[in-house]
Amino acid sequence: MSISALLLVLVAAVLHATWNYCAKRAGGGLPFVFLVGLVMNAAYVPALAVFISIYGIDLTWSEAGWIVGSGVLKTGYSLFLQRGYRTGDFSLV
Repeated sequence: MSISALLLVLVAAVLHATWNYCAKRAGGGLPFVFLVGLVMNAAYVPALAVFISIYGIDLTWSEAGWIVGSGVLKTGYSLFLQRGYRTGDFSLV
């Protein structure tokens, strides 16, 4: 494995653990999930704009549907995770 791949895996692991820790500490629900979504979009939209300006984009309706469906599933996961953190121990959830 190259050093850059290893670094990407480690950064992803730290970000994932940080997200879970913040989700547990927030005890939040929809407001927390909405705020995290805004922060993630603030990071992703500029990167997406650069990608589109370099490579262009040609989405079909089917592909757009998969993207929307993925967003719905991720939002549901985040809300269920918040509910689990409100009722269970961090290490168990």
